Amino acid sequence: MARGKRLTGIDLLEKKISDLNEKIDSHETIIYNLKEQKSKLEEEMKKIKLEELSSIIEEKGLSIEEVKKLIDNQGSER
Repeated sequence: MARGKRLTGIDLLEKKISDLNEKIDSHETIIYNLKEQKSKLEEEMKKIKLEELSSIIEEKGLSIEEVKKLIDNQGSER
């Protein structure tokens, strides 16, 4: 029974290169998706931090100008 054309050395190498390119593309897609997830989580964390800060400012009854002054004073003390 014939098994088909036997691959030459070059054919084998081209096949291996093609397989590697497919794997690279797959991994790049995975990396891209992971970076997107990371970015979304960082944005969510930033939003939560801002909400917490806003809540503290409101609890203390501070204005934005007062907060700016507090921050400026902290920076000049260092």
